[in-house]
Amino acid sequence: MKYNIAIQVFGQLRMWENSEQYREFFKFLQTHVDSVDVFGTFWDDEYSRENHRAGKFNFFTDLELVPIPEVIYQGLWRWGYCLMKSRNLRKRYQNKTNKTYDFVIMMRSDLRIDIGYEEDERENVREILKSFLNTLTSKQMIYRTWFQKEISNSSVKPYDVDDKVIYATEEAADLFCLGFNHLHNNPDSPFHSAYHTDPISYVKMFNLLVSPFNILAPFAWFDLIRHHYLKDIDLTTEPQYDEELKKVKTLDEVKNIVKKHL
Repeated sequence: MKYNIAIQVFGQLRMWENSEQYREFFKFLQTHVDSVDVFGTFWDDEYSRENHRAGKFNFFTDLELVPIPEVIYQGLWRWGYCLMKSRNLRKRYQNKTNKTYDFVIMMRSDLRIDIGYEEDERENVREILKSFLNTLTSKQMIYRTWFQKEISNSSVKPYDVDDKVIYATEEAADLFCLGFNHLHNNPDSPFHSAYHTDPISYVKMFNLLVSPFNILAPFAWFDLIRHHYLKDIDLTTEPQYDEELKKVKTLDEVKNIVKKHL
Protein backbone atom coordinates (compact mmCIF):
# COMPACT_ATOMS: atom_id res chain seq x y z
CA MET A 1 0.00 0.00 0.00
CA LYS A 2 1.33 3.42 -0.96
CA TYR A 3 0.94 6.33 1.44
CA ASN A 4 1.48 10.05 1.02
CA ILE A 5 1.63 12.29 4.09
CA ALA A 6 1.38 16.08 4.18
CA ILE A 7 2.59 18.05 7.18
CA GLN A 8 1.52 21.62 7.85
CA VAL A 9 3.74 23.41 10.36
CA PHE A 10 2.10 26.73 11.08
CA GLY A 11 1.62 29.71 13.38
CA GLN A 12 4.04 31.85 15.35
CA LEU A 13 7.53 30.48 14.76
CA ARG A 14 9.15 29.64 18.09
CA MET A 15 12.03 27.51 19.40
CA TRP A 16 13.27 26.87 15.86
CA GLU A 17 16.79 26.35 17.16
CA ASN A 18 15.39 22.85 17.73
CA SER A 19 14.39 22.42 14.08
CA GLU A 20 16.61 19.34 13.77
CA GLN A 21 14.00 17.42 15.79
CA TYR A 22 11.47 18.12 13.05
CA ARG A 23 13.90 17.09 10.33
CA GLU A 24 14.52 13.78 12.12
CA PHE A 25 10.81 13.23 12.67
CA PHE A 26 10.02 13.75 8.99
CA LYS A 27 12.85 11.38 8.02
CA PHE A 28 11.39 8.80 10.37
CA LEU A 29 7.95 9.06 8.75
CA GLN A 30 9.53 8.44 5.37
CA THR A 31 10.64 4.97 6.53
CA HIS A 32 7.15 3.55 5.92
CA VAL A 33 5.51 5.89 3.44
CA ASP A 34 6.13 6.88 -0.14
CA SER A 35 6.35 10.61 0.39
CA VAL A 36 6.29 13.26 3.11
CA ASP A 37 5.67 16.83 1.96
CA VAL A 38 6.15 19.62 4.48
CA PHE A 39 4.47 23.02 4.24
CA GLY A 40 5.45 25.88 6.54
CA THR A 41 3.29 28.92 7.13
CA PHE A 42 4.58 31.39 9.72
CA TRP A 43 4.14 35.02 10.62
CA ASP A 44 6.45 37.31 8.71
CA ASP A 45 8.49 38.68 11.62
CA GLU A 46 12.23 39.11 12.14
CA TYR A 47 12.64 35.74 13.87
CA SER A 48 11.05 33.92 10.92
CA ARG A 49 13.14 35.87 8.42
CA GLU A 50 16.37 35.16 10.35
CA ASN A 51 15.70 31.43 10.25
CA HIS A 52 14.76 31.61 6.58
CA ARG A 53 18.01 33.39 5.72
CA ALA A 54 19.93 30.79 7.74
CA GLY A 55 18.46 27.95 5.63
CA LYS A 56 16.55 26.42 8.54
CA PHE A 57 13.63 25.51 6.28
CA ASN A 58 15.62 23.73 3.58
CA PHE A 59 13.83 20.43 4.29
CA PHE A 60 10.39 21.97 3.62
CA THR A 61 8.51 21.39 0.38
CA ASP A 62 7.16 24.95 0.38
CA LEU A 63 7.17 27.93 2.73
CA GLU A 64 5.15 31.11 3.14
CA LEU A 65 5.73 33.97 5.55
CA VAL A 66 2.36 35.60 6.20
CA PRO A 67 2.08 39.36 6.90
CA ILE A 68 0.87 40.01 10.45
CA PRO A 69 -2.64 41.56 10.36
CA GLU A 70 -3.07 44.94 12.01
CA VAL A 71 -6.18 43.78 13.86
CA ILE A 72 -6.17 40.56 15.89
CA TYR A 73 -9.54 39.28 17.06
CA GLN A 74 -10.71 36.99 19.86
CA GLY A 75 -10.01 33.36 20.50
CA LEU A 76 -7.37 31.56 18.48
CA TRP A 77 -7.72 34.01 15.60
CA ARG A 78 -4.03 34.05 14.68
CA TRP A 79 -3.80 30.27 15.08
CA GLY A 80 -6.79 29.66 12.79
CA TYR A 81 -5.77 32.24 10.21
CA CYS A 82 -2.29 30.75 9.84
CA LEU A 83 -3.77 27.24 9.74
CA MET A 84 -6.05 28.24 6.86
CA LYS A 85 -3.06 29.76 5.04
CA SER A 86 -1.12 26.52 5.47
CA ARG A 87 -4.00 24.61 3.94
CA ASN A 88 -4.00 27.00 0.97
CA LEU A 89 -0.25 26.53 0.50
CA ARG A 90 -0.72 22.76 0.44
CA LYS A 91 -3.63 22.97 -1.99
CA ARG A 92 -1.64 25.14 -4.41
CA TYR A 93 1.08 22.48 -4.43
CA GLN A 94 -1.51 19.76 -4.96
CA ASN A 95 -3.04 21.64 -7.87
CA LYS A 96 0.38 21.83 -9.53
CA THR A 97 1.30 18.21 -8.93
CA ASN A 98 -2.13 16.53 -9.00
CA LYS A 99 -1.17 14.82 -5.75
CA THR A 100 -3.46 13.51 -3.02
CA TYR A 101 -2.65 12.63 0.60
CA ASP A 102 -3.73 9.79 2.81
CA PHE A 103 -2.98 11.69 5.98
CA VAL A 104 -2.37 15.30 7.02
CA ILE A 105 -0.57 16.35 10.21
CA MET A 106 -1.08 19.94 11.39
CA MET A 107 1.39 20.98 14.07
CA ARG A 108 3.05 23.88 15.88
CA SER A 109 6.72 24.76 15.51
CA ASP A 110 7.67 24.70 19.20
CA LEU A 111 7.17 21.02 20.01
CA ARG A 112 9.61 18.65 21.62
CA ILE A 113 9.76 15.63 19.34
CA ASP A 114 11.42 12.46 20.54
CA ILE A 115 10.98 9.47 18.26
CA GLY A 116 13.53 7.33 20.09
CA TYR A 117 17.03 6.76 18.87
CA GLU A 118 17.56 3.12 19.81
CA GLU A 119 17.03 0.96 16.73
CA ASP A 120 14.81 -1.59 18.51
CA GLU A 121 12.60 1.24 19.76
CA ARG A 122 12.36 2.76 16.31
CA GLU A 123 11.45 -0.57 14.78
CA ASN A 124 8.56 -0.93 17.23
CA VAL A 125 7.33 2.58 16.41
CA ARG A 126 7.59 1.87 12.69
CA GLU A 127 5.28 -1.12 13.11
CA ILE A 128 2.76 0.98 15.06
CA LEU A 129 2.83 3.66 12.34
CA LYS A 130 2.36 1.05 9.63
CA SER A 131 -0.57 -0.50 11.51
CA PHE A 132 -2.23 2.88 11.94
CA LEU A 133 -1.87 3.79 8.26
CA ASN A 134 -3.33 0.41 7.28
CA THR A 135 -6.31 1.16 9.53
CA LEU A 136 -6.99 4.38 7.63
CA THR A 137 -7.48 2.42 4.42
CA SER A 138 -9.12 -0.73 5.76
CA LYS A 139 -11.85 1.20 7.58
CA GLN A 140 -12.27 3.69 4.74
CA MET A 141 -11.97 6.61 7.12
CA ILE A 142 -12.70 9.91 5.39
CA TYR A 143 -13.91 12.83 7.50
CA ARG A 144 -11.98 11.99 10.64
CA THR A 145 -9.66 13.98 12.90
CA TRP A 146 -7.52 12.96 15.87
CA PHE A 147 -6.41 15.09 18.82
CA GLN A 148 -3.78 14.23 21.41
CA LYS A 149 -6.33 14.30 24.23
CA GLU A 150 -10.02 13.78 24.83
CA ILE A 151 -12.27 16.79 24.39
CA SER A 152 -12.91 18.29 27.81
CA ASN A 153 -16.39 19.40 28.81
CA SER A 154 -15.35 20.38 32.33
CA SER A 155 -13.87 23.72 31.28
CA VAL A 156 -15.62 27.02 32.04
CA LYS A 157 -15.71 27.33 28.26
CA PRO A 158 -18.21 25.26 26.25
CA TYR A 159 -15.49 22.76 25.37
CA ASP A 160 -11.72 22.60 25.44
CA VAL A 161 -9.09 20.59 23.57
CA ASP A 162 -5.33 20.31 23.27
CA ASP A 163 -4.37 22.05 20.03
CA LYS A 164 -0.64 21.32 19.64
CA VAL A 165 -1.11 18.69 16.92
CA ILE A 166 -4.12 17.66 14.86
CA TYR A 167 -4.11 14.58 12.66
CA ALA A 168 -6.66 14.17 9.89
CA THR A 169 -7.55 12.49 6.67
CA GLU A 170 -7.13 14.86 3.72
CA GLU A 171 -10.88 15.47 3.34
CA ALA A 172 -11.21 16.30 7.03
CA ALA A 173 -8.11 18.52 7.01
CA ASP A 174 -9.44 20.56 4.08
CA LEU A 175 -12.67 21.31 5.93
CA PHE A 176 -11.07 21.74 9.35
CA CYS A 177 -8.68 24.40 8.04
CA LEU A 178 -11.56 26.32 6.48
CA GLY A 179 -13.31 26.51 9.84
CA PHE A 180 -11.60 29.85 10.42
CA ASN A 181 -13.73 31.51 7.72
CA HIS A 182 -16.98 30.18 9.15
CA LEU A 183 -16.11 31.05 12.74
CA HIS A 184 -14.42 34.43 12.39
CA ASN A 185 -15.71 35.85 9.10
CA ASN A 186 -19.37 34.95 9.56
CA PRO A 187 -21.21 37.38 11.87
CA ASP A 188 -24.09 34.91 12.18
CA SER A 189 -21.94 31.99 13.28
CA PRO A 190 -23.48 30.12 16.25
CA PHE A 191 -20.08 28.81 17.31
CA HIS A 192 -18.02 30.03 20.22
CA SER A 193 -14.50 31.37 19.83
CA ALA A 194 -12.08 31.25 22.76
CA TYR A 195 -8.63 29.96 23.64
CA HIS A 196 -8.47 26.19 22.95
CA THR A 197 -12.09 26.02 21.78
CA ASP A 198 -11.77 27.10 18.13
CA PRO A 199 -10.56 23.63 16.97
CA ILE A 200 -13.69 21.99 18.37
CA SER A 201 -15.87 24.60 16.68
CA TYR A 202 -14.20 23.66 13.39
CA VAL A 203 -14.99 20.00 14.06
CA LYS A 204 -18.60 20.63 15.03
CA MET A 205 -19.50 22.94 12.14
CA PHE A 206 -18.55 20.25 9.60
CA ASN A 207 -19.68 17.24 11.68
CA LEU A 208 -16.21 15.72 11.49
CA LEU A 209 -15.57 12.47 13.30
CA VAL A 210 -13.11 13.06 16.12
CA SER A 211 -11.09 10.74 18.34
CA PRO A 212 -8.23 11.00 20.81
CA PHE A 213 -4.99 9.61 19.40
CA ASN A 214 -4.88 6.52 21.61
CA ILE A 215 -1.56 5.25 20.29
CA LEU A 216 1.42 4.89 22.59
CA ALA A 217 4.02 6.05 20.10
CA PRO A 218 6.27 9.11 19.88
CA PHE A 219 4.74 10.18 16.57
CA ALA A 220 1.40 10.61 18.34
CA TRP A 221 2.41 12.49 21.49
CA PHE A 222 4.27 15.79 21.75
CA ASP A 223 4.95 18.33 24.46
CA LEU A 224 5.81 22.00 24.11
CA ILE A 225 9.53 22.65 24.45
CA ARG A 226 8.97 25.20 27.18
CA HIS A 227 6.72 22.82 29.12
CA HIS A 228 9.28 20.06 28.88
CA TYR A 229 11.98 22.41 30.17
CA LEU A 230 9.84 23.45 33.15
CA LYS A 231 9.20 19.80 34.01
CA ASP A 232 12.89 19.06 33.63
CA ILE A 233 13.73 21.61 36.35
CA ASP A 234 10.87 20.31 38.54
CA LEU A 235 8.44 23.19 37.97
CA THR A 236 5.51 20.83 37.66
CA THR A 237 2.78 23.44 38.16
CA GLU A 238 2.12 26.28 35.77
CA PRO A 239 4.11 29.29 37.01
CA GLN A 240 2.37 32.61 37.61
CA TYR A 241 4.50 34.13 34.87
CA ASP A 242 3.33 31.61 32.23
CA GLU A 243 1.80 34.40 30.13
CA GLU A 244 5.25 35.97 29.95
CA LEU A 245 6.75 32.65 28.83
CA LYS A 246 4.17 32.27 26.06
CA LYS A 247 5.42 35.41 24.32
CA VAL A 248 9.08 34.46 23.85
CA LYS A 249 10.53 32.71 20.81
CA THR A 250 13.67 30.92 22.01
CA LEU A 251 14.49 28.49 24.80
CA ASP A 252 17.22 30.83 26.06
CA GLU A 253 14.58 33.51 26.62
CA VAL A 254 12.49 30.98 28.56
CA LYS A 255 15.47 30.14 30.76
CA ASN A 256 16.21 33.82 31.41
CA ILE A 257 12.62 34.51 32.50
CA VAL A 258 12.60 31.51 34.82
CA LYS A 259 15.94 32.57 36.31
CA LYS A 260 14.58 36.07 36.90
CA HIS A 261 11.59 34.77 38.87
CA LEU A 262 13.28 32.04 40.88
